[in-house]
Amino acid sequence: MGDQEVLSSNDIEFLKAISIKFTNDILCDVLKNYAETDNVQLKGINLGANNFKKGDSYLSTLNRFTVIGTVKDSSGDRVIEAPVVVKSIPKNIARRKTFRSNEFFETEINFYTKVWSRLLQFQKEKNIVVCNSVPRCLAAVCDGENDILVLQDISPENFKALGRECRIDLEHCLLVIRMFASFHAVSFAFKDQHPDEYEKIAVHLKETYYAERYRNWYGTFLKNLLVVWIDALEKEVPGSIYEKKFKDLIANDLYGQFINLVEDKGKYAVVSEGDTWLPNFMFQYIDNKPKAVCLVDFQLARNSSFVLDLSFYIFACVDPSIRREHWDTILTEYHKTFTSGLEKLGSNPGLLTYNDLKNEFVKYGKFGLAMCLEAAPFSVLPDEETADLDAMEGDEVVDIASVWIVNKIPHQKGRMVLVDIVKDQVDLGFI
Repeated sequence: MGDQEVLSSNDIEFLKAISIKFTNDILCDVLKNYAETDNVQLKGINLGANNFKKGDSYLSTLNRFTVIGTVKDSSGDRVIEAPVVVKSIPKNIARRKTFRSNEFFETEINFYTKVWSRLLQFQKEKNIVVCNSVPRCLAAVCDGENDILVLQDISPENFKALGRECRIDLEHCLLVIRMFASFHAVSFAFKDQHPDEYEKIAVHLKETYYAERYRNWYGTFLKNLLVVWIDALEKEVPGSIYEKKFKDLIANDLYGQFINLVEDKGKYAVVSEGDTWLPNFMFQYIDNKPKAVCLVDFQLARNSSFVLDLSFYIFACVDPSIRREHWDTILTEYHKTFTSGLEKLGSNPGLLTYNDLKNEFVKYGKFGLAMCLEAAPFSVLPDEETADLDAMEGDEVVDIASVWIVNKIPHQKGRMVLVDIVKDQVDLGFI
């Protein structure tokens, strides 16, 4: 059946604008995977409201719509509606090349199709679901120019994202901590029981941010970020141990230090989400209470110590008063949930003791600062100042520092977001 017999001309143009590879066959794959049967027939799409705003994704173009079809079963034809979010590689060539979109898409699509698919199978083999906090991947295309990733849209199930400026309370904090513990436990147990196979799937998660080959790509932007942080410290805590420790840290090849933290995986390496700030979580609310949380971005997924995920999350997302007053509670909750997950999956819960957990934080905890260097200034940036990446002109690579503009923060409240991160990193002994 041709496209024109199912889709309107507007629908066809809409899909082509996303990717020339977005065909009827892809839509049929979406329905098959959503309904978990091959016996489907495509009827069309419903565009609805897209409601993504500038800045929701730096590395992808986002679209939301519904795929409509029928499933034939014993009782006849049954209508199905599959709500989807489609992440596509940017059409703007300068944007795509400058931000290396093809590399990030390859990593995320590999996560879903080569890594998470095996970890889902592993849980199925154990007849238990320890982690289901990842949206279903319904279809994917990866060729470096027309990439698309079609995910089940979980917003109809009362999942929603919080603003990047939020700092979450203890209830949200522990919900996310338990989710990460379960998510990490699955790959750690799989590695324990299938070490050779773990290495074979983990190799598909290529480092996309901290590697020697990216030093020039990130270097000028990193220098600009450090100006913002130094300004905040000099204005809010001049002459303090926090200002001194930060300046000592950055004087010693800061980017190289972060490369080492990523490359030195250690014995507690797991499949990590990699980019654990608030825009990449969706919370489900029931009676105005957070009941579940999902991870919705794996473009920086890596094989690394679990602390790389946790340290970024805790310092970027959790209110400073919460992480200061409840640090031991947060770590205890992670440890309890992680070891419970190991046991459910058939591994020895003693593989990670609470002391092991604390020592891992001493070793890798400053990685939270690495990611916050970028995330924290952007979290206090007004929406109207967010870069419009599709306004980039031409088809040549430019320095990301010329597009991602960061300025000194003009208000104390914003500067203190940065200062509080440095304070806690120093007080905890990470830097």
